[in-house]
Amino acid sequence: MPTAEIPDEIATLLAALDAAPSHTAVLRTARDLARLAAGDGAGRTRCRIALVSNYTIKSVEPYLAVACARIGVAPDFYVSEYGQVEPDLLSPGGGLDAFDPDVTFLALGLDGLQPQDVADPVGAGEEGLERLIQLATAFHVRARGPIVVHNFVTPSLSPSDVASGLRSPANRIRRLNLTLAERIGGASGLHLLDVDALVAEHGRARSRHDKLFYLAAMELSETLLPEVAHRYMAYVKALLGRTRKCLVFDCDDTLWGGLVGEEGVAGVTLGADGLGRAFRDVQDLALAYHRRGVLLALCSKNNPEDVDAMLSGHPHMRIRGEQVAALRVNWQDKVTNLREIAAELNLGLDALVFVDDNPVERAQVRQALPQVLVPELPADPALRPRFLARLNDFASLVLTEEDAARGAYYAQERQRRALQTSSQSLEEFLHTLALEVQVTVDETEVVGRLAQLAARTNQFNLTTRRHPEAEIARMMGQPTHRVYALRAADRFGDNGIVMLLIVACEGGVWRIDTCLMSCRVIGRGIETALLSRVAADAAAAGVRELRGEYVRSAKNALAADFYPRHGFSLLAEPAEGHAVWQRAIGVGAPLGVPPWIRMRDAA
Repeated sequence: MPTAEIPDEIATLLAALDAAPSHTAVLRTARDLARLAAGDGAGRTRCRIALVSNYTIKSVEPYLAVACARIGVAPDFYVSEYGQVEPDLLSPGGGLDAFDPDVTFLALGLDGLQPQDVADPVGAGEEGLERLIQLATAFHVRARGPIVVHNFVTPSLSPSDVASGLRSPANRIRRLNLTLAERIGGASGLHLLDVDALVAEHGRARSRHDKLFYLAAMELSETLLPEVAHRYMAYVKALLGRTRKCLVFDCDDTLWGGLVGEEGVAGVTLGADGLGRAFRDVQDLALAYHRRGVLLALCSKNNPEDVDAMLSGHPHMRIRGEQVAALRVNWQDKVTNLREIAAELNLGLDALVFVDDNPVERAQVRQALPQVLVPELPADPALRPRFLARLNDFASLVLTEEDAARGAYYAQERQRRALQTSSQSLEEFLHTLALEVQVTVDETEVVGRLAQLAARTNQFNLTTRRHPEAEIARMMGQPTHRVYALRAADRFGDNGIVMLLIVACEGGVWRIDTCLMSCRVIGRGIETALLSRVAADAAAAGVRELRGEYVRSAKNALAADFYPRHGFSLLAEPAEGHAVWQRAIGVGAPLGVPPWIRMRDAA
């Protein structure tokens, strides 16, 4: 959520914390936030977060509360009581089930999972691993939201490590973690958090306060808590659709060292050694994000021909022109350029992260465009790769074929824009585009992509309901629901799955619970094609009426006319910004497919 949308009282609390950060200040701020949330009503997005652990983990809660407040979310927490982990996870209808978490973090230490009297460390470790998997999968069957499982923390060096080699305690834990990753990694709705790597990066000696560990069963030190909360927030942001979609870079002294316009391609700092390697590593990180579906864009005050020469001619340049979805290299102010980049990519400004070495430029963008995330990039280039790798704003709960191909989709989009510019009318453009769509119902193989669409789509999203993967999977094949997916392609290529529509079948009425569409295909009539298929299926099933909801959000105004535009009449307005629409089946003109779209049967 943009800073401008956070209530003033909360913004004041966060500013005071940032001015004088400390553990005590975090605790105080979290208490104040809880007081404000209690009287907030429906003013902010709520998120139910469960912390289930066999050691003391409640101390991470204040850090999560503060991090949630920064994105406009009011969290509710459930923390398992001492001795209640197994009843919570294994027993239906217990406290955890009643809480109905949106996301569950499962932090179970190996000591609490294996027998107390360990005569055989290898066998006991394997027994503990199996117990962890049993507990996670038992709750996974009932859980509506994702479950994030901690792996095991490798112990500090012991005297036996010198001679034990592969049999050392550390290597036993590493083997258990590898098995855990293999077992958890393939399960839909289960995610593995590499806490062992986090502890290693933070420092094993700093990650546990030995006295509090023995006296209060606290596995996580005070200094580690912010890092754990930061990792947790990646899942919260992905679940709630608060992630970003485009990484925009300045060029000079950001992607390479020096000014290419003055020093030339051969004179900038970029290469395999020294600080040139740091700049190269920044580009490698950008490409790692790109492979996960993040768009890359450039926004630089520069001569276009100089930047083109870098993109095409520098031997150590990792980012090339074909990987850049939007380019603004000119002498305009960066605020204007960022607005143009967002418009070109059909994204909201809150989808952008802007990386620039210049603190003045950063401040100007923050002031003019508070929706854009502008990280405080370290002045030292050597610190930047680690800083950028730590961003948790591009997380996704699942990686799909569409993620890997997203860069290609936007390259195709440039060709579509060129065709539209050369066409005499919108209708001519749409006919020339040769659109084909394919609709499937309850296609279990694509549930991950559908959950991703539900989490990330904001503009054309009628209700903004964030159905997680496990929930969508349970809807499929049930007589109470129908889950529609739409693929789109045209003369320039395949757009992949770009629409999700979920119907709740309620007797003679089919209620459209969710209807959303990727921003990449807005304005082509694809939503009409899908709605016509739903209406045809409803008629074949003997349904008398379709109903649909529009629930206004901060970002979905362009979808407000969807139902009246398709012949629905207003039935009710349960609350401000919430409208229920209806359309009788078999009455009036039928819903038709636009003439420029060809409906293709599913294979």
